[in-house]
Amino acid sequence: MFANVLEYKANACEAITFKLSMTIYFHGLVRTVFDVTLADSFKPEMTHQIFGPKEIIFGYKNLSVNILCLAGSLETFVDTEYASKISTKLAKGTEPHDILESLTKSYEFELIKTRADFESKVIQEIHFKPFGTVRNKYTSDNGSKSFSIYYIEPGMEDFEEFKVLHKRMQSFLPFFVDGASFIDSDDSQWCYYTLYESYFSEMDVPCFAFVGFMTVYKFYAYPESIRPRISQVLILPPFQKQGHGTQFVQTFYNDFVPVSKVLDIA
Repeated sequence: MFANVLEYKANACEAITFKLSMTIYFHGLVRTVFDVTLADSFKPEMTHQIFGPKEIIFGYKNLSVNILCLAGSLETFVDTEYASKISTKLAKGTEPHDILESLTKSYEFELIKTRADFESKVIQEIHFKPFGTVRNKYTSDNGSKSFSIYYIEPGMEDFEEFKVLHKRMQSFLPFFVDGASFIDSDDSQWCYYTLYESYFSEMDVPCFAFVGFMTVYKFYAYPESIRPRISQVLILPPFQKQGHGTQFVQTFYNDFVPVSKVLDIA
């Protein structure tokens, strides 16, 4: 039976799966090295900013691209599997998609190179702590789930280390926000809110899992005022429609409304 070239074309939104990994299995996300293949997962809403307007990955039969992220630090491993790669004859000179090369449009940081390295880092996630200061704490599901919003800006302790984490956070944007663009974290007018779910490991150690983030830009207003503006808000799909966006905005208002040099906010 002759091979069909269509068998080697995959819809990128269907082929790609995101999974978050931490130290225990909790809330349907993978948080233990043993549950990497068992976790609830989520799909990208769009991939045209990575793989072009047709959102097609060419050259692989039965393609599966699992993007595994450590839930706290968001260190990432891209695990690609497929039944076969298209032959030169069938491809008629068209090269198969270089998947990792395409993903570098989103992943402007070093990826973990092997699954073994990824699994070894899962254990280290127990030591991850969010950057910045806590601005808001709240619970959901009748108090069974706890969340914290952290704030950080240039000049605060560990901001340089946070910039590395921010690159990992904003790597989700092209998959969920149409027309998304990355911001310049060297611009001192940016400030950042990061939301985490807090929980305890099997050893009763407090741990944190990334839920989403929000960026705010402090525009100058003559003569000595500022106009803070919300720029980006992203809540990962497993946590959407649970009121987290409202908590972000309320925290932003609580922080900036009392500041005397704030002319207005939006």
